[in-house]
Amino acid sequence: MRDIAVAATLRAAFRRLACGAGGLPLLAPDLRVRVRRRREPELVVLLVDASDSMGTRERIAAVRAAACAVLARVSVNRRRVAVVAFGGEDAWVPLPPTSAVARARECLERLGTGGATPLSAGLYAAARLIHAERGRTRGARLLLFTDGEANVPLGRGTDCRAEALRLAVALRREGAGFMAVSVGADRAAALFLERTASALGGVHRSLGRISAAFVAEAIAGGG
Repeated sequence: MRDIAVAATLRAAFRRLACGAGGLPLLAPDLRVRVRRRREPELVVLLVDASDSMGTRERIAAVRAAACAVLARVSVNRRRVAVVAFGGEDAWVPLPPTSAVARARECLERLGTGGATPLSAGLYAAARLIHAERGRTRGARLLLFTDGEANVPLGRGTDCRAEALRLAVALRREGAGFMAVSVGADRAAALFLERTASALGGVHRSLGRISAAFVAEAIAGGG
């Protein structure tokens, strides 16, 4: 988007006249334009554990409440949002990047649970999405909701948690902000999520100790 830069145009005209150049007070060569670059929206990716262990009413309700708080902030700040889910043997993108927050809420309401916990697949799918959107966003934030019970590796015979940590290190190169939000995690799972968050340069929080509003503030501030 371009328009006339009035101050710069007048300065150019005054410099010309001061040098003794004749002619009209304002000539075409004096004109200066202002180029306005549209700021690309930031992308918030909700990475949701949709495994069987997340299927209790309390856990899924806690995830939806926290995610809705994030979506409220997305709406206010005109950001885009995407949902990546993982469960069973794989991960998928039930909602590609969009500015329609209502669609994101509907997606979370419809999201079912079942099967094992392929956390590595979820991290990999999120990394691919963030990488693909790099030219269309000015940055990304990744918010992971899980109980931390990673039990399905991408590679056969691979330690699930060690693999997830390696993927976290690779994902950090995409420059995304990160928060791991544990939902009903036991001590071992919580420690693993701490390590995962640290590998991503982010933070780990438990929904048992903080409010959904705090999650929204943390993700908005880059964790």
